[in-house]
Amino acid sequence: MNTVLLAGIGIVAFMGSVASVISLYADVARHPVREWSGVPRVMTAVGLFVVSVAAGLAAYRAAPRPDNATTSSGSITVSAPATESTQVAAPQPADHSQPSPASLGTPARPVVPRLRIADASGASIPQLVAAAKDLRHEYALEGVLLEQSEQAPELQDLYTVHLTLNATITEGRGVVAAFSLRSRGGGFQIEAARAQALDRLATALQERLAEVP
Repeated sequence: MNTVLLAGIGIVAFMGSVASVISLYADVARHPVREWSGVPRVMTAVGLFVVSVAAGLAAYRAAPRPDNATTSSGSITVSAPATESTQVAAPQPADHSQPSPASLGTPARPVVPRLRIADASGASIPQLVAAAKDLRHEYALEGVLLEQSEQAPELQDLYTVHLTLNATITEGRGVVAAFSLRSRGGGFQIEAARAQALDRLATALQERLAEVP
């Protein structure tokens, strides 16, 4: 049944019982000899009061409950709202350190090999570098190889290759020794003449480096 209707019935019944009691009291006060004639009205007032109480209880039980409230056997149990924990990240200290030169894009210095022998175009000469491998480790060697070739028609097109190696030996920033070596090779092909001259120059380089203190 509608809660409002039950509440209305209870209020009307209560007011009716109060009105019956007031009317009975006024009648007895005017006619004391007729006090027992008011018994029916007393019963009516009591009945109306009982009806008002019953209607009020019914309206209370029929009233809607909040979502987090449950009713069982006339008792109301209210569940506590769920709590939500929130973790707040601790503030990070500001970084006032200065950036390193590497992080600013400073180009790294190129690594210079300890033994470097190249021709005029900058190409390394592996045979001469291998000949200098026994040089003391605290020393560095840098050399430049120059080449000249000639052909003699009167000697059945014989090729002659002249090689000159200008080399410097250093320790740290100091110069230990500086020297030049020359060799010559011949052949009917220029590659053969160059190979002969290079072999002779590699041997001369090994002998010269053996003299370095």
